[in-house]
Amino acid sequence: MDGVLRRLGVVETTVSEIRTQVGAIAAILPHLATKDDVTAVKVEVAELGTTLIKWLIATGIATAGLSVTIEKLVH
Repeated sequence: MDGVLRRLGVVETTVSEIRTQVGAIAAILPHLATKDDVTAVKVEVAELGTTLIKWLIATGIATAGLSVTIEKLVH
């Protein structure tokens, strides 16, 4: 009987520790990203990438045009 009580005490202690850990995890869960959040960020990053590529191309064309203009004026 003493062995059973001792094992029951161990189980109660373990359950108490698990309950504390689950409580900590439950407190963190609302702050984690969901699949929709990640998908939204992917879309924003893709749009940002497209915008950056457009800016780089436009800057390259403008730089080339400016270079040609300066060359013609100096030459």
